[in-house]
Amino acid sequence: LRSLSYDTASGERLYREVLRRAATIPGVRSVGLARYVPFGFERDNATVVPNAPGLPVPANGFNYFSNIVGGDYFAVTGIPILEGRAFTDRDDASAPPVAIVNDAFANAIWPGQTAVGKRFHFGSATGPLLEIVGVVRGTQDMLLGETPKPFVFRPVGQVYEAEMTLLVHTTPDPSSVVPSLR
Repeated sequence: LRSLSYDTASGERLYREVLRRAATIPGVRSVGLARYVPFGFERDNATVVPNAPGLPVPANGFNYFSNIVGGDYFAVTGIPILEGRAFTDRDDASAPPVAIVNDAFANAIWPGQTAVGKRFHFGSATGPLLEIVGVVRGTQDMLLGETPKPFVFRPVGQVYEAEMTLLVHTTPDPSSVVPSLR
């Protein structure tokens, strides 16, 4: 959207409208947005500094994969939510910053504990403090057969990104909904 001169506000409106309209197409089960798609060629690494008393944290924090997602991303990709909740429209710029992490992240930082409600700094020790609202199952993301790596998901409503991919899960042959999606 950057190349089309969309600013943050107009881009966010477009994303909401695309998600709303795509979800109404017959045969569409769920729709989502992602900055980086599973098994794609791009990834983002982020510094994570957890608020975890007693945990030895490296001076530069931990370096974990991260993604910006929206809509029903976890339903579209078939990633189960193990505890807590998915992102909602209420997770916007006016709400406290939140994140969803995978179980590899949760187990690395808070083994044997619930991660929901825990907090961590994102980007640096002085970066935004995010509260975990959900934990999802770790998945293979780069290579088939890989062991899931710690992962952080942030909502597009709080972290606008101009380059997103629309993901659509359909019940019929996916090609049958393409004309309506266009």
